[in-house]
Amino acid sequence: TVGNLPFRRLCKTLGADITCGEMALATSLLKGDAREWALVRRHKSEDIFGVQICGGHSDSLGRCVQALDDTIECDFIDINMGCPIDLICNKGAGSMLLEKPKRMEELVRS
Repeated sequence: TVGNLPFRRLCKTLGADITCGEMALATSLLKGDAREWALVRRHKSEDIFGVQICGGHSDSLGRCVQALDDTIECDFIDINMGCPIDLICNKGAGSMLLEKPKRMEELVRS
């Protein structure tokens, strides 16, 4: 994918200023899934680095943001609202959020 670490490193060598990790599931991060935490790993060459998280519930998303803040160094957090995968949408996340503006607001405020 376009967010994996080797691709981001290549982008940096070609002059990219800002990089962002692959989409990580908030619930999997909260469970301590090592594979999910690998998605938010920053390389030393990444000057401005963000992570993208996915979740449909403000309580878990808020706890995930706090866990990220306590654990890693990143410059911004992007909440995914565009993933069309059924597995994600059926959990009330990803592009499903485009149909629920109030929930979107709750997630951003959390």
